[in-house]
Amino acid sequence: MWVDQLPTLAMLGLVIWFIGRHRGRATIQIQTLIVASYLNFFPALDYVLSGGVGMESFSYYQSIIILFFQIPHLFVTHHVAVNARLKVVAFRPTLAYLSPVLPWILCALLVGFWLVSLRYELFFRRLGHEGLQRNTAEVPGLLLYFYRCAVETAYFVIAFLWTVVRCVAYQSRHHWLYKSILWAYLVTFVLFFAANSRMQLVLLLLCLICSQPKIADFLLKRIRPWRFVLLLGLLVLGHTLFREIYLENNERIAADNVLELLLITCRLIAARLDSVVILYQLNSFGFDPWGFELSGVTHVINFYASFFTDLATYDSIKASLVTSPSVEVINQMLSTPVVDFPKSMILDMFLTFGVLGLITTAILMGTIVGLVQRNLLRFRGFRPAYLVSLYALPMLLEFEKELIGTLFAWLKWTPVLVLLYLLRPRFKRAYDGSNKTGLLPRILVSASGTGI
Repeated sequence: MWVDQLPTLAMLGLVIWFIGRHRGRATIQIQTLIVASYLNFFPALDYVLSGGVGMESFSYYQSIIILFFQIPHLFVTHHVAVNARLKVVAFRPTLAYLSPVLPWILCALLVGFWLVSLRYELFFRRLGHEGLQRNTAEVPGLLLYFYRCAVETAYFVIAFLWTVVRCVAYQSRHHWLYKSILWAYLVTFVLFFAANSRMQLVLLLLCLICSQPKIADFLLKRIRPWRFVLLLGLLVLGHTLFREIYLENNERIAADNVLELLLITCRLIAARLDSVVILYQLNSFGFDPWGFELSGVTHVINFYASFFTDLATYDSIKASLVTSPSVEVINQMLSTPVVDFPKSMILDMFLTFGVLGLITTAILMGTIVGLVQRNLLRFRGFRPAYLVSLYALPMLLEFEKELIGTLFAWLKWTPVLVLLYLLRPRFKRAYDGSNKTGLLPRILVSASGTGI
């Protein structure tokens, strides 16, 4: 069993070194840790806790993923992020023109979220596929879009508002409006994510660490990364226990003693976060990692196109829950239809384009992660590059979602990005790289620092 773990253990060692090498670059560190968790750590833990039953191809797929995705991904990320060794400019709170309209628009979106959540019983979403589908089917299309828009863009909006409150002087007119809506968003979505998804709650915290230097300094420097990871693990474990025992009370983790209780909980978490477990089943059904299978992409294109050309077909595919390339390909291979299984950003690309899909995804993701890290470290106002990076950040960290679905989500929620860009704060004196006016005091630190 331990021989099968050698490629995984070697990769985890490389990940630890890589994270230490990029001290001060929180986005790179956290994204690397998330990728390794879904592709290496939790699969290995699932393998050990299950005794390797049904996972005979574990080391084979680990080797392929490590060689053709993870190593190229780390190389490209490092090259893009470190290639430009620029000084980090940290703002002190500065006077700015703030739009009085934007907070009220965000407030209306938040009110719409609460109305839909309470009226259609969509605040607690752990209803199973059928229950969730039934409740969402009752919501008018436009209201459902605004509800989902509020949820999916909550990370971006909270990070944006937090940056505004941090970088704009409180003497600026309407500053209190932005601070108020920030607190309203925080309270709403901390409650919502805590009730529904441990991963969404953790994702919110990670987005704030990556975008807010003071939070990153406190959690990653004072507490130390390894302690932070330990605390994060305890948070996930505690949240799982609370949800399973008190919120759902489904008796899945009933046990006679504490040790057995923790073991069952760890097994549940590992099984849910083992994003490559479906590959072991496909291996016995003739899946070829060196080939192509384009039926999944064709199916998804037809699904989204039918929204404009044939609503009956769109509703039929949506009702079947076969709305991603990986689900379509897997259901063609397996004798029993499968819809709900752990996924990740590499799964649909791997099943569709094989090893070539892994390499392409590694280059694409590595480039985006590197650029996002550079832009978030060099905040010099609410410029397009900064806002786009802030918008892309949660999508990068949501590694459990498939890549093609993430690209469609990017397009679907773009109106919020456009809105925040058009109504963004304007500093009263543009930053020109100098400090002559005294309006924009700055602190220069090394490229490995985090700024404020």
